[in-house]
Amino acid sequence: MVGIVDDTCLRFPYGARIKIVENSGTVRYVGEVSGYKGTWLGIEWDDPRRGKHNGTVNG
Repeated sequence: MVGIVDDTCLRFPYGARIKIVENSGTVRYVGEVSGYKGTWLGIEWDDPRRGKHNGTVNG
C-alpha cells in the first residue's frame, strides 16, 4: 500500500487508474489502516513484479 498523510489520495477513488513514475495500476483500496496514520491507497500494479507485498498490512 501507499501511505499518504493528507487528503491527496481522495482524488483517487476505488477503481481509478494511476501512474507513478513508469508504473501503472488500479486503486483497490482507499481508507484508514489500523495502527497507521493517514489515508492509504492499495494499488494493484499492472506489472506483477512491481511491489514487494501481497496486499495485506505487513504482508
